[in-house]
Amino acid sequence: MPSYPNHKPALTKMQQRLLAEIASLTDWLACSLEDCEDEQPNWQNVDSLQQIRFSLIENLVIISGLSKTQIQRSLAELYM
Repeated sequence: MPSYPNHKPALTKMQQRLLAEIASLTDWLACSLEDCEDEQPNWQNVDSLQQIRFSLIENLVIISGLSKTQIQRSLAELYM
């Protein structure tokens, strides 16, 4: 891969910002999940949580290199 020394500082800054923003979003998600635990179960919450779970799996596939099947299998093992 070619080296672009003039772009490295901007690239590094962008990556650091994105990592920090993703970390903040995951913290925010964790807080929101804690709030959901206090609510009475209802189908709207279940639907929302299923959508979030789907999105998280898709994002883990992108960043981890694992397949969707591998991630789902690991999640299933939590309840064996």
